[in-house]
Amino acid sequence: MIEIYRDTYKIKSQQNNYLYNLIKQIDVLVQRYADKAYNVSALNYNNPKQKNWLEKIERYCNTGKPLFMNAYYGYAVEEMVNQELMAKYRSARNGYRVLLQVTHGYTRPDIVITDRGNNEVAWLDITSENSAGHIWNKEGSGWSTNGFVAELLYPTFDVTKLRNSDDIGIGVRASALSASRKASIRQNHLREHLVSNLNIAMFAFSQEYPASKSEVASTIKRAFGCSFTERRKHPAIKSMLKKYMEINPNSGYNDLIRSILNDYYRNDRQDLALAMRFISDSYDREQENQRMFDYLDDWDEDFLA
Repeated sequence: MIEIYRDTYKIKSQQNNYLYNLIKQIDVLVQRYADKAYNVSALNYNNPKQKNWLEKIERYCNTGKPLFMNAYYGYAVEEMVNQELMAKYRSARNGYRVLLQVTHGYTRPDIVITDRGNNEVAWLDITSENSAGHIWNKEGSGWSTNGFVAELLYPTFDVTKLRNSDDIGIGVRASALSASRKASIRQNHLREHLVSNLNIAMFAFSQEYPASKSEVASTIKRAFGCSFTERRKHPAIKSMLKKYMEINPNSGYNDLIRSILNDYYRNDRQDLALAMRFISDSYDREQENQRMFDYLDDWDEDFLA
């Protein structure tokens, strides 16, 4: 809906006025994307504001709490509208150009339309119906002096539309985002676990260089607190040492690792899958032990209270 605050030249009342028809076309886009933003499968995770909106949807699906969803919904709507405007109105139409986020002092209209002479003939703000009139809280005299000033109002966010959406992708996408983020976090933890425990082993080797391949394996095993599958342990160790240098290219232990690889693992193949399984098992065991310690600490405090 177009809420007009200034129309100095009465363009709304002029039959087939190109400028006003252009503004109406932009408003159609606003209404279209305000509706489309409820459709999770139509959102693009590679675009920052849509990504944030998807994550808010995910949080809502997981907790049932619609925290700050109005704002993030609005940001996503605006981003989608802007993307189409950039694609559709990249070139001038009948002398009019559509510009986005033009800075005027401390204010930036969402949309500015200029004419052939590069005069700004319209300032437009995209906002929800429940925020109508908020342009008067903005800085800048242009809101009260430009020839045409309007808000393009879309319906206020309604969480029930999201909850009752027919798009089964909501739960699926939310679950996928959650799983993807959790997997990414776990990968970071596993990398940190690899580095910290190999640092322990490398410190031991820096004090006394290993006399054999078996000593390398037994020292690394102690550092990680976990056992290898004996038949493939050396290819796994080689993969771990290589991965350590890849993750930590500036480590002071890298020369030592190169010596160990050259002395004991030159002819071994790598087994990255087994190495990752070993690191994962060691990490899970460490986490389980930590949970047990935390439980015992809590139990001691309760017992002594």
